[in-house]
Amino acid sequence: MRFFRQTSSNFTRYGCNLVATGIFAGVKMASISQRSNGSWQAVVRRKGQPLQSKVFSRRADAAAWAREVETEMQRGSFVSSSLAQRTTFEDLAKDFERDYAPVIDRHKGATEDRRNGA
Repeated sequence: MRFFRQTSSNFTRYGCNLVATGIFAGVKMASISQRSNGSWQAVVRRKGQPLQSKVFSRRADAAAWAREVETEMQRGSFVSSSLAQRTTFEDLAKDFERDYAPVIDRHKGATEDRRNGA
């Protein structure tokens, strides 16, 4: 494989990977690179924020997601959804059973006691 470097605006192309080199308001931009399986990975690093990354089948989708995350981080309205995306229904059901079911049972018993005159 031949090594080459091609620069345009804020991106530098090394081989088959695109790496962000631009600086916007003193903050690094997201990097978007093509993985070996052909998919595209967007990585957003921002000081004071957790690293965010996501894989897409199209580069345009990766770039749009990265811009959206950067905008939310800049506005201060960013909330990481990675935990929500990893959570299954089974996890939610177990959490409900552990955290809320005992409270509901206690209230249900107290209500029945009041109805029965206790």
